[in-house]
Amino acid sequence: MPLVVLTGGPCVGKSAVAAQLGGALEADGWRVVVVSDDSLRLPRHSLYASAGAEKQGRSAVIAAVERALSATTVVIVDAMNYIKGFRYQLWCTTKGGLGPSCVVHVAGSLAAAEAANAGRRGTGREYPAASIPAIWRRLEAPSEADRWELPLFTGTAGLILGIRQGTAGLILGIRQGTAGLILGIRQGTAGLILGIRQGTAGLILGIRQGTASPRPSSPCWPRAANS
Repeated sequence: MPLVVLTGGPCVGKSAVAAQLGGALEADGWRVVVVSDDSLRLPRHSLYASAGAEKQGRSAVIAAVERALSATTVVIVDAMNYIKGFRYQLWCTTKGGLGPSCVVHVAGSLAAAEAANAGRRGTGREYPAASIPAIWRRLEAPSEADRWELPLFTGTAGLILGIRQGTAGLILGIRQGTAGLILGIRQGTAGLILGIRQGTAGLILGIRQGTASPRPSSPCWPRAANS
C-alpha cells in the first residue's frame, strides 16, 4: 500500500507533479489513485475560510486515502498537506509506517504562487487571493527529523517535471535507501531525478512483486533480522 504525500505551498506545481508521476506509474502497470481537492470536489473558494471547513476537508481526505490503500495501489495525496500533524495522520493510515510511504516536498516561492493563482482566474481552480499568503504562513515544511516524513525528497516542480523520457522512473526507489540522489542532476539536467534507473517506475518505493524493500537509514523501517 504505497503512499506518496505531496506537500508545498499552494500553486507551486504539486498537481502537475502528481499527474506526471501517476501517469508514469500507470504506464508501468500500477493502479494509481490521486486524492486531491479536485477529486474530492472540495471548494477552493471556501475550503480555508474557517477552521471548521478545513477540518471537514481533512476528514474527507483521510477517508478517501483509507478507502484507496491496498497492496497493489499507489495512493498520491495532493490535498491539504500543509500541516505537519495532518501528514502524521496520513502516515498512520499505513499502519504507523509499516506500509511503504514517502513525502515529496515541491519547493517554490510566495510571489510565484500568487502569480500562478492570478493566472487561474475564471477557471474555477483559483484560490481567493487572500488565502495564498495565509496558507503560506501556516505551511510547516517537512523535516527529516520526523520519522513519518521519511524518506523525504525536495525539489522544484520545474526540475521534477524535467524528467528524461517523460517518466517518473524510480521515484522513491532511491538506491541505497538515501535521498542523496534526489533530483540526481548530472551536467545540469534532471535526467536522474530521484534516482531513476532504467527509466521505469516498477520499483517505486523499492517494491518488487508486491513487497517493500526496507529503507535502512529510516526509522520507519524495521531492520532485517540479519542486519
